[in-house]
Amino acid sequence: MKLLVSGAIAAGILISAGAAQAATVLDFEDLAHTEQTALLLGDAQGQLAYGDFLFRHSFHETPSFLVFGRNDARNADAGGATLGSRWDRFPVVVSRLDGDSFDLISFDFADIRNIGARHANHFQFT
Repeated sequence: MKLLVSGAIAAGILISAGAAQAATVLDFEDLAHTEQTALLLGDAQGQLAYGDFLFRHSFHETPSFLVFGRNDARNADAGGATLGSRWDRFPVVVSRLDGDSFDLISFDFADIRNIGARHANHFQFT
């Protein structure tokens, strides 16, 4: 796996909402597209609702998140989708939309531009 770079949020996240519920896998594959550019995502508050979760970026500029195209050389998940943050050095908070707690089982980080550069990012799970 490559280093965390430029705010890669996840190539795949496995989150369990509790023992009574089945595990939820957020792989963002339904966001994959064939454009040779980044698809920009999020609202004016730097938020992106996906599945049962809210990704909130502390840098409130629209849009705060992106997904590179399947065949874009910058995509860390070639042929798939990598959700990324457009702004490094600003925290991204992941929480459930209903405010309930969740167990994080796995979180994949990747070099979002697929170039081996080093950047800093912060994540907080609520």
